[in-house]
Amino acid sequence: MNFVPVPKIDGAFTLQLTPHEDARGFLVELWNKASVQGVEEWANFSPVQINFVVSKSGSVRGIHRTKKNSPQRKVLTCIAGRVLDVLVDLRPDSSTFRNITRIELDGANPTLILIPAGVGHGMQSLGGDSSVLYCFDRSYNPADELGINPLDETLGIEWEEPLVLSDKDADAPNLNSYPLAEL
Repeated sequence: MNFVPVPKIDGAFTLQLTPHEDARGFLVELWNKASVQGVEEWANFSPVQINFVVSKSGSVRGIHRTKKNSPQRKVLTCIAGRVLDVLVDLRPDSSTFRNITRIELDGANPTLILIPAGVGHGMQSLGGDSSVLYCFDRSYNPADELGINPLDETLGIEWEEPLVLSDKDADAPNLNSYPLAEL
């Protein structure tokens, strides 16, 4: 497996997946613990929760991460449609703190993104409905969630128009509202 570091976000990687095709269709191996042994941060990743998310065109989800006392790593891939995936480094002690990376994922070209604890994540469905599969190494607990408004002007994230946001994301605070000690 070829792990490619995500530009501007320490500890995040993409992994191009290889479909095995025949006359019936294809099979993609999404995760194999033996295959990640060479990447220390991910060799001990054990999914405890898996979510399947379908988003309508233009829908933005995030920016979300867990609080620092409840670290959670994510592995995700787009399995149908296209999404703009956005990572925001929200780790004050990181050399890439506040860096943002945009990655387009396409279900027809399977790629995994491995997101370290403390990195915020958001996505937008592009050009139609999309489906994303998430694996987490810690179960979701609403009390542990930290949300950043995806339209926070200080982040300058360029989303595609039109946008569809949940009330929860639209009402989330801007990054500068959080004291660094809370991040």
